[in-house]
Amino acid sequence: MSNDSADLVRREADFAVRMLRPTQARLVAQRLGPVPLGLFAQRAYLDRAGRPNRPEDLVEHVLIGPDADPTALAGLAAFGGLQDRAALRLRSDSEAAQIASVRAGLGIGVIQAGIAAREQGLEPVLPGIIGWSLEAWLVLHDDLRRLPMVRRVADHLSVVLPALLAEGRLSPQPSVTRRAT
Repeated sequence: MSNDSADLVRREADFAVRMLRPTQARLVAQRLGPVPLGLFAQRAYLDRAGRPNRPEDLVEHVLIGPDADPTALAGLAAFGGLQDRAALRLRSDSEAAQIASVRAGLGIGVIQAGIAAREQGLEPVLPGIIGWSLEAWLVLHDDLRRLPMVRRVADHLSVVLPALLAEGRLSPQPSVTRRAT
């Protein structure tokens, strides 16, 4: 998995897991399920910087988040202390880099709850106050789904991926694009 948005319409990839339902007419999407998200920080960071008790306290912390990704920024807009891009003191459009920064104790960031649960030393920040989920979608080009081999793979992924997403066992990796041949 990667944060790269391969263009499925131009066939840069055969499949994609997206956190938004695609709007392009030539793409088909199957809902995989919700992916819970929350704010998390390394215990050492919270011991050093203090634990926020309310959303307004976030302005006193190093917040880690997206740089220019309009979808990710829009997703943060509804939450206290996160609506202003300038409030994000460490920015990267790479989710893997954001997770690595939180893991290294550099600040507070948004992480999939299942991924955070597997990371030693990460604590939820403002649990029950700030948290949300996004829907994950398996997306492919309409023409490809008619091919029996592609259909079998899509059917298999639609069974396996929901469980992996729910357990947080799919995490973004540095960008590597591989195309099936």
